[in-house]
Amino acid sequence: MTKERFKKIVKMILNDEKILKKDRKDFEKILKDYRNLNDKSLFFIFRDYKGHIIDKKEFENFVFNFLNIKNWDDFYKTPSSQKECVEIYNDSKRENLHTSNRIIIYRKKYQLPIILKDYPKTKKVVLVENFDTFIDLPFELFDEEDFIYLNGFSNKKVREFIKNKEILFFGDFDFFGINIFDSLECLKKEYFIPYNLEGLFKIYGNQKLYLNQKPYAKRIDNKNANYIFDLCEKYCKCLEQNILNKE
Repeated sequence: MTKERFKKIVKMILNDEKILKKDRKDFEKILKDYRNLNDKSLFFIFRDYKGHIIDKKEFENFVFNFLNIKNWDDFYKTPSSQKECVEIYNDSKRENLHTSNRIIIYRKKYQLPIILKDYPKTKKVVLVENFDTFIDLPFELFDEEDFIYLNGFSNKKVREFIKNKEILFFGDFDFFGINIFDSLECLKKEYFIPYNLEGLFKIYGNQKLYLNQKPYAKRIDNKNANYIFDLCEKYCKCLEQNILNKE
């Protein structure tokens, strides 16, 4: 287990989130080895898919020992590789990845993602809807420097953060994306439109996605959103944002 994956599981424990079976199994093996090596009694257990800390001080020692750190301030650190990012954030549909109201996943342009502790002082940020695109962002398309992983509708922490920000929404070019964009409450917002979007619809548009989302289609008072809406209706297709990684 990498240190970043270990940290991910610890954060889920501290946030009282459910842990997947494989993560629990691998984490328990490390716990067992630590107890045996240090002759420690039971100080942590899993119950109902969640971690329960019995002895907080010993659990802290266990975490710091594994990560070779001295305190919780050292706990937050940028992953050292793209591979570790994928291991940490390995499922864009996982419920507990980003829906926790305590988490903002952030990355500076051309840098790896981190769990945001201090808000950047920038006035404008890019909200990225999907995981795959966030991990492999086409930075060359943007002048902006700050990016936040949205994972669908924003959580409480993100909503608080963007209230006084200008937002560039980089989402799917579909009805769900329009609904997410419409839900954003901020100082100013803009829907990102790439060059030759209509040509991308013609080549890569997804009709099945269009049919699935059609019942949720609605127009809103925004020029770019309505341009996307019209393209969806014209071609009876929707377009996912990750297609820009293939261009």
